[in-house]
Amino acid sequence: MSQKRVIDFNALPKPTRERFVASCKGEGKPRFLHEDTSSPTASAIGGIIVLVLGLGMLYSVANAAFGYKVDEPGYLVLYGFAGFCLMGGLLATVRALLTGKALPYKNGTYLFPLDLVTTDGKELTLQPLAGLSHVNGVHQYQNGTYMHTDLTLAFKDGTVTVLKIHGPVQAEQVLQGMRTSQVQAAEAVDAGNYGIFADLDPFYEARTGGQWEEICGQVNAKTPTDSPRAGSTPGILKRAWGLGLILGLVLGGGVWQLRNIASDDAMFERVKDSTDKWELEDYLWSGGTRHEAEVRDVLIPRAEFEEAKAQGSVTALREFIETHPGSVHEPDARVAIHELFTKALRDFEEQAKGGNNEQVFPLMQSLFAWLEANDSPPLEVRFRPPDPSLLEDVDKLVTTLPKDETGGLPLAPISPSFTDERSLARESWIATELENGFRRVIPADILDLDMGERLPADLDLSENRPARPTIAVTYSVDASGSIYANETNTQGYVGIQVYFIVSMLVPGLEGGEAPQPLTFILDVQPPSEFSVETGGIAIEPSDYLVYDVMAKKAFENLAGSLGSALFATGEAGSLQIISGEIPELPTLDLREGEDG
Repeated sequence: MSQKRVIDFNALPKPTRERFVASCKGEGKPRFLHEDTSSPTASAIGGIIVLVLGLGMLYSVANAAFGYKVDEPGYLVLYGFAGFCLMGGLLATVRALLTGKALPYKNGTYLFPLDLVTTDGKELTLQPLAGLSHVNGVHQYQNGTYMHTDLTLAFKDGTVTVLKIHGPVQAEQVLQGMRTSQVQAAEAVDAGNYGIFADLDPFYEARTGGQWEEICGQVNAKTPTDSPRAGSTPGILKRAWGLGLILGLVLGGGVWQLRNIASDDAMFERVKDSTDKWELEDYLWSGGTRHEAEVRDVLIPRAEFEEAKAQGSVTALREFIETHPGSVHEPDARVAIHELFTKALRDFEEQAKGGNNEQVFPLMQSLFAWLEANDSPPLEVRFRPPDPSLLEDVDKLVTTLPKDETGGLPLAPISPSFTDERSLARESWIATELENGFRRVIPADILDLDMGERLPADLDLSENRPARPTIAVTYSVDASGSIYANETNTQGYVGIQVYFIVSMLVPGLEGGEAPQPLTFILDVQPPSEFSVETGGIAIEPSDYLVYDVMAKKAFENLAGSLGSALFATGEAGSLQIISGEIPELPTLDLREGEDG
């Protein structure tokens, strides 16, 4: 009676099956002393709760920021856990429902008067209580509060089973029932009254029917046609949670992938018609990859092109072309640049009406065409100053004139007022005046001026055309023949005559023939009289200051004349305009100056 047995429920005779089922339900004798079982309904409800939790978690994770970002691989942990809950809960629910339908009793452990019976599907494990080595009951408390009682049943074969009993009274009743049953069994054996075992053992008929050993030896017994009988559930469902983990990880990974595909497409749909560069770049920053090539190569360039076009700036359009070389919008950007150049040329033509438009405008057309084709490098303004040796010759002449020819006044030399440092200041001023004149009509990103290096004295511009558009200013300084005296009549100054040759040179397009240069010639005579502001406490002006005033007036005359010729502003004076070969400065005739 103390041997552990494993039997197939379906191998039991029908009366034994009926009696065991009734005992498990508490409807017949013997009634179990305690059951530690799982209800299929409760298991199904628990599985459904976990399933719903997993489904809700999966939906929440997948729906979070949907259409605004792509979830990174790190999110697979959440998707995998949600998938595990969903699939594990689903399989556990199915297992519970199938088990409840297949078995006429609940799975778990039943403590009967003579046996500890564990049910696992149709397999019953019988552990006779006669084989107990000891029983130990421990009340479990948490923070001083009773929780349950652990009843430990240790058998001689080393098997240990712990039953969880809720309530100290119930635990005492179970122990008392075990003692009473053992006493009854012992008394029945002593008295030879074995019939009492019928009330203590639900397997009594099978044990005493002479076929017990045969019954215990059957494995996978044939399912009887009559009830009660134990059906089977798919073996794979015995590991529902392990299988749920595997399937959940696969499901979570699949949902993550599909969610990212759908979110990527939704992100693209949201921004595909946008002309906002930042919205389009947000698609890339948010992990979008399915339409990355279109966004990066088509939509972002389109947005930047529209932005550059809206600025109405050649610089912005050229930056777009440089940033997106070969873009499908590059031809449109070049068309927009051409339109801006065309508008600037029209504005110049309108502004120049009334000036020398017929002579100036053709060269300006060539200049605009070259600038458009070459990304508008600055138009260089380069000067060729007077030959210092010639100025020194003039000084030798004027400072050695007899007093009767100078009104008895000593004459101040000219050359100290035309050193490189002092000449550069005047040249920079005239370059700024030209730049301001162009800037009033033409945007700086279309035509800008830059002060270039000085022209070498021996450079022939007709034979050596500059590689970029250039305004070349050559000038000479000579004595005019006039003599000026200060207010105290103690110092004399020779009047200076400045002769300007200003040439505009434009290279040809792509190695083509260069257009004819346009040259402005102006011979500026000194004024009949002028005043000089000394400033400070000086009574008489310095020699440099007097000659500087005369030189500035000559440069102002040039600025006004060029303004009239180019922009129809100022007085043209005696300005001559010629097209073609660049003339040379006239030869300085010292004798003419001496006669004067």
